[in-house]
Amino acid sequence: VVSLSLGAACSFRMKHGPNDPETTVVLESGDAILFGGPARHIMHAVTDLQKGTCPAHLRDMVRGRVPGDPAEWRLNLTWRHAPELRGLEGGDRFHILGSPTATFVATAREKGLAAARAEANARKLARKQKKARRRFGTDCALGAGCDRPCCAPRTTRTHLDFV
Repeated sequence: VVSLSLGAACSFRMKHGPNDPETTVVLESGDAILFGGPARHIMHAVTDLQKGTCPAHLRDMVRGRVPGDPAEWRLNLTWRHAPELRGLEGGDRFHILGSPTATFVATAREKGLAAARAEANARKLARKQKKARRRFGTDCALGAGCDRPCCAPRTTRTHLDFV
């Protein structure tokens, strides 16, 4: 993954996992970041935009063409290498995240996009049901309206309930 920043500078935060320490870097206009190997899946976010840092030539170029103040304009261009998706470009537009990509693409090539989506949705429902069984000890289909704990109405408590 290559990410190119244009326009106003920003703070870019990243970390490998939820409990890992964050690293923050300032991305200026023209800076690029390369994510490779395990870093392709890092958690990342733009957290702050530094107003007034958009280069003058870009401000002049976007003035009147984009909403808002051109001094705060920022654009990120991202390129990803995904050869496993070659051949599926024209039929439909979709965005796939995570490890099931290879299974989805293989199914789409073998059975078509509709079948691949149906199988992916069935796997998603099975994961939800498994989570419900672990959490509530039941095979409920998540909201079927039974009288077990999984479908029982939940009450929301506020600080006034404890006073």
